[in-house]
Amino acid sequence: MPKSAADPRCAETLKVLADATRLAVLRQLMRGPQHVGEINARLGLEQSLLSHHLRVLREAGLVIAERDGKAVLYSLAPGVDGSRAENALDLGCCRLSFEQSRGMDRAMGRSILRRVTALALLFVAAASCTRADSAAGASATKLIITGSGTIAPLLNDIARRFEARNPGTRIDVQSGGSSRGMTDVRGGQADIGMVSRALGAKESDLVAHTVASDGICMIAHRDNAIPGLTKAEVVALYTNRAEDWKEVGGSGGAVTVVNKADGRSTLDVFLHYFELKSTDVAADVVIGDNEQGIKTVAANRRAIGYVSIGSAEYGIRRGEEIRILPVDGVETSIAAVRAGTFPMMRPLNLVTAGPPSGLARRFIDFAKSKEVDDLIEQHCFVPIAH
Repeated sequence: MPKSAADPRCAETLKVLADATRLAVLRQLMRGPQHVGEINARLGLEQSLLSHHLRVLREAGLVIAERDGKAVLYSLAPGVDGSRAENALDLGCCRLSFEQSRGMDRAMGRSILRRVTALALLFVAAASCTRADSAAGASATKLIITGSGTIAPLLNDIARRFEARNPGTRIDVQSGGSSRGMTDVRGGQADIGMVSRALGAKESDLVAHTVASDGICMIAHRDNAIPGLTKAEVVALYTNRAEDWKEVGGSGGAVTVVNKADGRSTLDVFLHYFELKSTDVAADVVIGDNEQGIKTVAANRRAIGYVSIGSAEYGIRRGEEIRILPVDGVETSIAAVRAGTFPMMRPLNLVTAGPPSGLARRFIDFAKSKEVDDLIEQHCFVPIAH
């Protein structure tokens, strides 16, 4: 038996697969590596929803993604063995068997899990018993926080300070995008989510706790001499109506457009401000968190991207070869965010499923207090008013 029945990783893997769509995605990949379009041709999902499920599967170590020109090719991860002949998926800790469901919408191409081996059930039962035996102690001493890559580095520092002042506590901070934070909180996989934007009307089931403010800025390589861009020029670059820097007043050269992955709040703010849809963007490179965006632009003199202002200023302080581009002549800085004059401002929120209590309440109160203002400023964000 490859893993102990009490190993929580087995139960966590099965928890990820407790979703018909994710099972359908894995079943498609049993056919071999596929692009998003090929997967979606069979499943018929909204692009953002499919991207979310693919990201969850990647983070769970079940799927890998590789660049294939300008596209991304998805396949089953090493160690995940899909047998089409046997219509089964071997996860290492258990084996899942599928049958085609005739009662579900054929256009969705969905399949349901019909049979789970006794070994899989043993893993779930054993892990559940382990959690039940220790739940009372763990909930009082440990928090799991997931979500926004913008907030995660700051919250890691806040968590370490909180742990130092509260011996015996453990705060586990994991990034992965704001959508992950909200999904994990709703599903009970996280105590607190990190969401780097205001909550929408469809997210009223969650409670937001603002810890700081930030903004979104355009960045280019440090050696790119273009003084700035207009809003219309940014739109032209990101929709492929302008493909060369000289078309927007630069010195020439093909533009490399760097965009954020679906599920990232930075993308949501960018699209809203520039009045674009996700499908309008013609990206050459798709990245996840701000650090990846900064590294990508710093490595390409013809690239353009957008990241958190705080992350950009923090990166420049560390010597990253990027510069912040003004848009429509508006000053782009944390000072402008602090003054309330910057148009692409956003709150940095912690979210919970209802009013928090216990350790979660104590941690959120600490993250909103003056005790961490210095950490917030070190990360080039703006503390909230106290």
